[in-house]
Amino acid sequence: SEDHGVKADHGDDHAPVADDGHHGGEYASDDHGGGHHVPAWVLIAPLIAGSLGLIGAIYQYTGSNPLKPGLIREGGIVYEFLKNRWYIDDIYRLLLQRPALRLGRLLWKRGDEATIDGAGPNGLAGLMNLGAQRTVGLQTGFVFHYAFVMLLGVIVLLFVLRV
Repeated sequence: SEDHGVKADHGDDHAPVADDGHHGGEYASDDHGGGHHVPAWVLIAPLIAGSLGLIGAIYQYTGSNPLKPGLIREGGIVYEFLKNRWYIDDIYRLLLQRPALRLGRLLWKRGDEATIDGAGPNGLAGLMNLGAQRTVGLQTGFVFHYAFVMLLGVIVLLFVLRV
């Protein structure tokens, strides 16, 4: 006899015991081609879903007034949901666009204008403007004052070069 589908029994007599495939032996083969058991609800779920869809369509499209608002006609919940493209644009605006805009404005106003421009070009320009306003007060319009300041500058220059 052939040894296919035979499971060895490790008892006292060491004789091979035939496996009939019903108690899940190590070499048991399934008569159904190795398939698995499928629950009954999985088999009937598509039938139930299709039947509910058919009943909903009949309810929607038959009746006294075919233009009345329903689930999928204008004014209905499903119609509005699909008309607004599942509200993806609104969700995008709310969750991504508005926070990014706020962050961009914050970085622009506080980061760029206040910090970088304030300490950099605008700060230096403001400092130069302040210095110019202060030196305007030193200008009197008299030539002998300018000559005196130039003479003091020459004396300081000679003192620095000599030392």
